[in-house]
Amino acid sequence: MMPLSVPLPEIVIPSADALASLSRFYKTVVRLPESFRGGCSFGTDTTVLPLFFLNDRHCACSFQVKCHLTELNFLCHIQSMINQFFFGYGSLVNTSSHTFGDISNARLIGWRRVWQRTNLRNYSFLSVHKTGESSIDGVIANVPNGNWKKLDERETGYERIIGSEMVDHMSPKADSISFYRIPNYNLANVEKCPILLSYLDVVLMGFLQRFGKQGFSNFFETTDCWDCGIFDDRENPRYPRAQEYENSFYAAVDNALIDHQIDMCR
Repeated sequence: MMPLSVPLPEIVIPSADALASLSRFYKTVVRLPESFRGGCSFGTDTTVLPLFFLNDRHCACSFQVKCHLTELNFLCHIQSMINQFFFGYGSLVNTSSHTFGDISNARLIGWRRVWQRTNLRNYSFLSVHKTGESSIDGVIANVPNGNWKKLDERETGYERIIGSEMVDHMSPKADSISFYRIPNYNLANVEKCPILLSYLDVVLMGFLQRFGKQGFSNFFETTDCWDCGIFDDRENPRYPRAQEYENSFYAAVDNALIDHQIDMCR
């Protein structure tokens, strides 16, 4: 069998909901790379479908596992990376919104944030898109035992990308780093798909705490598509991880929205 060789930055791993959907279409065993354990075998007649999305083109490669898994060089390589981390650039920057550890500041190179309209819900997701020489601040944190289930469920609607070579960081522990984005098949052109203010508050508090006032300000400058507008749900939050903050912080957010001429609706 020829070794499977895939550049790490180009690999996209579907989240749990996408994996379940794909399983209905393929009469085979569907597994994510972290499902493979070195030193085990699926026998001689097992069809395995590892899922990768390469260069923004959706593809699935299926092959017969006819011998020991050490032949699957790439999959074993991924599993051998004991310390798997995520890069967060939105609400995950606010460490009060999750319980992951080994957190440190980091930067994603070659991407910008974007408020993304989708066909999944009536409010915009915060995603990222490639933009050449741009970069964005965020955090990396450890995913214990490489178990992504909890985070994949939180990030329902997103796809997970292994992008270690695109993340600038100082952590000596991060062997592999992944981040999430909205996949092309979930994109939609809809007129009204505002940003939840309760979500934006959580995001901006995270940037204020991790990067100070400059980080708060930079978030607006390094995020695109603010023309979605803001839906003011601060009094009755629709974001499940909404938090209460001091009025001075709310005033700073509101003033920043006015300064950037971002529309508010109720």
